[in-house]
Amino acid sequence: MNFLEKRWKALWQRLELPCPADHVMERFRQLYGDRTRAYHNWTHLRECFDHLDEAVEDGVFFTYGAEECELALWFHDAIYLPSIDDNELLSARWMREILEQQSGSKALISRVSGMILCSQRHEQLSDDNPDERIFLDIDLAILGAPPNRFAEYEEAIRAEYFRVPDEIYTQKRREVMRGFCARTPIYFTRYFQTRLEWRARKNLVQYS
Repeated sequence: MNFLEKRWKALWQRLELPCPADHVMERFRQLYGDRTRAYHNWTHLRECFDHLDEAVEDGVFFTYGAEECELALWFHDAIYLPSIDDNELLSARWMREILEQQSGSKALISRVSGMILCSQRHEQLSDDNPDERIFLDIDLAILGAPPNRFAEYEEAIRAEYFRVPDEIYTQKRREVMRGFCARTPIYFTRYFQTRLEWRARKNLVQYS
């Protein structure tokens, strides 16, 4: 956790905003460390950061800066309960409260909020913020993971929906994954299309 705490503090320095009080990180620990989260946990967040770092190192262009994308990643699954359908809205609302306390600009808050909200349906919401596409591709990079990691992901999602009967879960899961299969391409950016599209197609063939 020490690595993530350092990353959190460094992010606010790059944003040129004061770092939130320690209770915010403590809240992150509670949320992402919840034992009922088999997938939407610290492992997922770290994998997202790895993809973000690789994109930055490879020279991917961010219209408003990689910092905003990283901030959205921190908050995008902060609130995650399989039993409700407004997790993204609640996560964005919490982010907004924190940024307002740290004197973040309205434009910054709006863009980061937009990225979080577009993860609800995994569709870009604003033509004014191309960085939403990179953010969405990072969040969906798991679809193009190596087969063993993809299998772990599938098992983890099922574990999070353990209260849902098998028949209903299988039907709903197939609908979601077929929605991704129907996209041409699955990923929004050329960078992730080149890196992950072929493997995502292979992983999703069972749903096509």
